[in-house]
Amino acid sequence: MTDLKEWIDNRGIKGEEYLGDLCKKNHGYLDTGKSVRCKPTNRPNGRCVCCRKENGDKSYKNNLETKKNYYETNKEFISKRTKEKYRINMLDPVFRQNRIESRRIERRKKGCELRENITLWTAIKNAGAPSEFEKTLARITKNRTYDAKKNQRIKYKTNLEFNLYVKLKRGMQKAKDRGLPYEKIDIKDIINKIYLYNQCCAYCDTRLNLLIANQDNSLEMDHIVSFSNGGSHTFDNLMPSCKKCNHSKKANKLEDWYKQQTFFKKEVLEKIKQ
Repeated sequence: MTDLKEWIDNRGIKGEEYLGDLCKKNHGYLDTGKSVRCKPTNRPNGRCVCCRKENGDKSYKNNLETKKNYYETNKEFISKRTKEKYRINMLDPVFRQNRIESRRIERRKKGCELRENITLWTAIKNAGAPSEFEKTLARITKNRTYDAKKNQRIKYKTNLEFNLYVKLKRGMQKAKDRGLPYEKIDIKDIINKIYLYNQCCAYCDTRLNLLIANQDNSLEMDHIVSFSNGGSHTFDNLMPSCKKCNHSKKANKLEDWYKQQTFFKKEVLEKIKQ
């Protein structure tokens, strides 16, 4: 249970996974009191990721152990049976021809082509033109080129922890450039704060879209005291907010701005001030 807990806390939420009701085995994620669920189906909750891993590992180990024990016990019998079956099959001309052809295909996959092709490519190469093999190799090498920026963009859109890491890093750099106080903030503390507000905006209580950007309900980390007013980039000065509220608040003081909003609640203001 402890190993599973560490595994899911370090792994985080990926792809279309989401936080759902706590599963029967109490596989909680961080301190949210919820379980990481797979992509939802026609059931109310998707399958718990921890339960799936636990059952899969047990099943795989049991099958592996059974096969290993059977092979060790009947090693000689299995070897004889395999050789005899192969000898009988090789008497069949169709099987024999298929076997020879399949071996040729395997050799071609490893780069060993037919003699006719090799002779032709040698002649082309001697004539000074690049061979088909060289062209194929160059194409494969080009396709293997690692696109770091593309990989970062995909990770930003699919991994919540990396998404928050980028946002906090930007905020820390802005504070540093302006000469304001800043600190390195633990991502897990921020995730706990987001789920403390039930994945909703701390101001208007709108359900937040944690990964998709450029929408009114997209997740943003608002500085309660803005940089324009000398605010710091610290954990206590950050609050989960939707894009609409964050852009509306701008450099205004929290109390002055919040009291003008239609969703103003005194108890919420007191909670934020704490």
